[in-house]
Amino acid sequence: MLAFHGISNEIYTLINDPQVRPSTNIIISKNMAKDYIKNTESPLENLITKNYEIFPNSSQYTGYIYDATLGEFIDMLVSNTSEPVAILGGINTESEYNGDKFSTISNIKSTDTSFVGENGVENVGVAVFKDDKLVGELTALESLCLSIIQKKVNSFLLQVPYSNEQSETIDVTLYPSRKCKVKVEIINGSPYITIKCNFTGRIYSMKEDSKYLSNNELKNISSQVNNYLRQVFTDYLYKTSLIFKSDINGFGKFGAKNFYTTKEFENYDWQNNYQNSIFNVEINANIESGFLITET
Repeated sequence: MLAFHGISNEIYTLINDPQVRPSTNIIISKNMAKDYIKNTESPLENLITKNYEIFPNSSQYTGYIYDATLGEFIDMLVSNTSEPVAILGGINTESEYNGDKFSTISNIKSTDTSFVGENGVENVGVAVFKDDKLVGELTALESLCLSIIQKKVNSFLLQVPYSNEQSETIDVTLYPSRKCKVKVEIINGSPYITIKCNFTGRIYSMKEDSKYLSNNELKNISSQVNNYLRQVFTDYLYKTSLIFKSDINGFGKFGAKNFYTTKEFENYDWQNNYQNSIFNVEINANIESGFLITET
C-alpha cells in the first residue's frame, strides 16, 4: 500500500498544482483507489464531486468523520509540533489489502457508529501518519476524541454504559462548551499533558422510567458520562503516544512554551519524545433532561 511507504512526493505535487485547492479533502482508501471511486456513487447526488463536498461536513454533528484537508496535511507534515492525518475510507467488504499492518474496515464495530450507505462505501475513522508514512488508524470513537480536541464538532451522540451491567446503556447528546484546555509541562524530561474538556448534554433516548427525571439520577448519569469519556480519552491519547508515537493532536505547540528558544525546542525533539508522555484527563459533563421541567 502506497501510504505505508510515504506520500510526501504526491502531497507536494498536489499542493503545487494551482487547480487543487488547500481545502480539498484527502482520503486514504483501504481498498484499490479505482474500486473506492467506483463504489462512491451516491443515491442523493448525481455528481460524485458534490458527494465529496457533503460528507466531510457531517463531522460537525457526529465527530466520527474527520474533516481532513490537503492544506492541513501539508502544514502538519512540515511542522515540528504535530503530525498529519487523513480521512479513512474504504468499501464495506473485506479489505483487498491482506497485510498484517492494516486491519479491515469490518473492524470498526457498530458501537463506534459506522456510517454505511447503499453503495457500500464508508468514510469513518482517521488515517494516522508519522511524517509522511501511514502508521495506523483510529476507530470512529477515537476519531471523535480527535475532533473534540481540535474543536471540529459541535454536537455528537454517545452511547454510555448506564450501570455495572454492560448490556444496559443510555444515549446522550453532548455539546462541547468550549475548546478543550491543554497544558503541557516537561517533568523529568517527559511531557506531562493535562487536558480539560467541558460538555453540556441531554438524554437522547430512555426507557419509560421516572427515575430518569430526578435531579439525583441526572447527577448519576453525568457521573457515568464523565467516567466513560475520561477512559475513552485516556485510551485514545496513550494509543497515539505509545502505539503510533505520533502527536496528531498538536500538543507540541503547547509543549514549545516550556523552552526559551526555538533551538532548545528543536534539540528536545518533541516528535520523538511524545511517546514518553503522561496524560491527565479531566472531563466535566452536565447532563439535563428536557422532561424535568414538566414533572409535577
